[in-house]
Amino acid sequence: MGDLDSEYVLEELRPEDAERCAEVLFKSLKKTLPPAIKGKEGILQMIWGPMKVSVVAKKDKEIVGIITGTLSLPPSILFIHVLTKEASMAGLEKKLLDHFSKIIKERVPKADYITTSVPADERFFICFYLNLGFTIYGFVKEGYLGKDVVMLRRSLS
Repeated sequence: MGDLDSEYVLEELRPEDAERCAEVLFKSLKKTLPPAIKGKEGILQMIWGPMKVSVVAKKDKEIVGIITGTLSLPPSILFIHVLTKEASMAGLEKKLLDHFSKIIKERVPKADYITTSVPADERFFICFYLNLGFTIYGFVKEGYLGKDVVMLRRSLS
């Protein structure tokens, strides 16, 4: 396995890549999309728009990962997805998060941390974020579609 920095190019999602990225994600996720996200157009709305920032990872010009979040206070991660096992094993999620955090620090200088929320029964994803340096800071009973939600955050300093 080579050096992660030389294998993957991380960059902020550009307008000319947004449609292609939505299509790649739709093909990868179509069996697991929540009902609220309607097709490729729903994914495009999730990853592109005002007050949103997305970082894509490419390998050999192919999209292999993305992280999307808001530019609000506090900034929040909406979505992170790595498309290949190889990229995940290479730690691409952490690289995406670190690059996303760098952009957030530049664009939202008053932000002290980034947040995300996960359904409480999704233990894998809670552990995933904890392993990326997040801490649990709250809990909402029946907060999303009647499910309990765990709120997490990670310092930007």
